[in-house]
Amino acid sequence: MKDYTDLHTHILPGIDDGARDPDESIALLRQQAEQGVRRVALTPHFYPRHESAAHFLSRRAKAYDVLRRRIDALQPVERDALPELLLGAEVAWAPELTEETRLDALRLGGSGPLLLELPFERWGTGVRASLYELAQGLGGSLLLAHLERYQKLQSKEIFEEVLSLGLAVQLSAAPLTHTFARGALIRLLKRPGAWLIASDCHRPKERPADLARGFAYAERSLGTAAAAALEARARALWEI
Repeated sequence: MKDYTDLHTHILPGIDDGARDPDESIALLRQQAEQGVRRVALTPHFYPRHESAAHFLSRRAKAYDVLRRRIDALQPVERDALPELLLGAEVAWAPELTEETRLDALRLGGSGPLLLELPFERWGTGVRASLYELAQGLGGSLLLAHLERYQKLQSKEIFEEVLSLGLAVQLSAAPLTHTFARGALIRLLKRPGAWLIASDCHRPKERPADLARGFAYAERSLGTAAAAALEARARALWEI
């Protein structure tokens, strides 16, 4: 039986553009469980330019409490079948992040990597230095979210500079299931690096949890050992 770890999801209800309510959250968790996902990080969007970390953490705690109460109301057999949960955040990059005093509370489980979303625009020449400074402040524990989304926007030089930092990099499962998108991801996964796959699921129908389908194609393209290494890396980051 498969044993997956999903480090990037938007399952918490009513906090961002992910699950709208606890029922959608439960539907996503059921999708995860049916695919053999045993560990799920809850990583709602945090935009430091729009709210304080304290305010975000308060909203996250309330959303998690709503979800836990919904889970606790399930029948024991169903409740026990759901994945283990871990709190985190998908943190939007901002220059002032290096001065944020509550970064640890935003990390996966409070001590794991910080899941960082880079800007959806052409990066300036200082992005590598900024990422390096942020990673140093976190002891190197930084995970770049869905890096495949940015590749076509960037110059090859700057994209390679970011990869040269040696940071953990998350790619999304969904593009691996699409014929015209998967090639670019497979080419990245064949390169040396700390790659892993996550679902970035948002809604049960529109952006479902599809980690297993993504892994299935990765395994066909890269081989069983390489796919197992991707999962092992996600599990290792979970356990930090």
